[in-house]
Amino acid sequence: MEEQHIWLYIVLQFLGYLMQMIPVLWLLYAPYQQKYLRFSKWRLLFVLSTALSAVAAAGAIYLGSLYGQGGSTVVLSNRGSLIFSGCLMAGTLTYFLSFRRGVKGQLLLYMLVVQYGLLLYSFNRITVKFWEVSFLPTMHPYSLATLLTYLVTIGVSFPFFYHFLKHGHIQELLRMNRSGLRMITGCSFMILVLMVLSLQMESLLTLEGVSGRGNVYISIWMLCLMAADVLSYVIYFGCLILEKEKSEMKSQLSSYRQQYKWLNERIEKEKKRRHNLRHHLRTMDTLAQNGQVESLQEYIARYLEEVREVELQKLSGNPVVDEVMSYYVVQAREKQIDLTCSMKIRENLALNLADMTVLLGNAMENALYGCETCEEKARKIRVMIRQFRKNLLIKVENRIPSGEYESLGANVRKGYGLESIDMIARKYQGSMDAVREEDKFVLRVILNILGEEGM
Repeated sequence: MEEQHIWLYIVLQFLGYLMQMIPVLWLLYAPYQQKYLRFSKWRLLFVLSTALSAVAAAGAIYLGSLYGQGGSTVVLSNRGSLIFSGCLMAGTLTYFLSFRRGVKGQLLLYMLVVQYGLLLYSFNRITVKFWEVSFLPTMHPYSLATLLTYLVTIGVSFPFFYHFLKHGHIQELLRMNRSGLRMITGCSFMILVLMVLSLQMESLLTLEGVSGRGNVYISIWMLCLMAADVLSYVIYFGCLILEKEKSEMKSQLSSYRQQYKWLNERIEKEKKRRHNLRHHLRTMDTLAQNGQVESLQEYIARYLEEVREVELQKLSGNPVVDEVMSYYVVQAREKQIDLTCSMKIRENLALNLADMTVLLGNAMENALYGCETCEEKARKIRVMIRQFRKNLLIKVENRIPSGEYESLGANVRKGYGLESIDMIARKYQGSMDAVREEDKFVLRVILNILGEEGM
């Protein structure tokens, strides 16, 4: 056999292994941030890509030696499959060992990415049945037609799938409860098993030898199976979106109920204040008629002090923010917590009362709860709200006892109503960040404001 054919065979096998393994490797780590990994993400990808390239080169040279010795198609395909299976097992073990403890969704993501690889492989097998490069000898397991098919399919599908894993609804799957995650992982595993069995049956039928029309039938069957696989995930993600919207609607309904209760309480307080005002006026009238000037002055001074405290609750000038924050100013005073507010918002900026009640209410409840167990001198809450062009910046910082939230780590995404805050932030295309900093808990929220008419 000519030496140039052998070297061409080695190059094709090397490129074939890389095209089949490297995209899968990068997709496996796409959704995860650095904090979930034991090692540096980019260093890990570089090391694994280099290792796969070295194994691919060694495997291609080994297959090239068999090819030069006149190895049969069956032998070359089987040995090539063994090399690929070894890489797959080693990569799988490395993948699951590279995550920190407590990270959810690795198995589900693994199933999804492997099925993506199987879809590419299935489409490749269908294509090469009807298209081979005539001026080159047939080569296994990877031929020039195989490489061209992989190049086209990866170029079309990889950017979409990578974006879906990194920014799409897969993030909602990774944050779902464990029972739901186990259910979808089990279903994904069953789909994967059915795909592998179907490919095995297709391979056995091919070995039996079928006519050209038989190849067409088998190819249509495989395409229908691939379409059913993709549609099953499309349907599931559609149901996931509907469930998410349903949950948000329930939360919104709960916030409106809270708003209604809040307004009723404010109306009752206003009625009591007006009722008490009549008593104040009668008392002052009685003191004036009796000529008790000093007692009258003292009574008026006390009354003005109470009025001044109420006016001080107008912290920002914006009626919605003041409506929500005034209640927590009183709560902080009753619990002997030092609350400092720094707020600069336009008075005419129309904010949604229900959303601000949920956001600020949960943030302040969280802060009050954190301060309650601190020593009395250490009970401090700092609230800052700023409007910067089209952004509303909110920062709530409170002291916490030493060791509080320690088990949750430095970055905290759940607990104490933070899920509701995160939902409101995402509703307005913003973001939420909750961080533990030594003896402080800091919550930062950014909301995008659409204009003068409000959010």
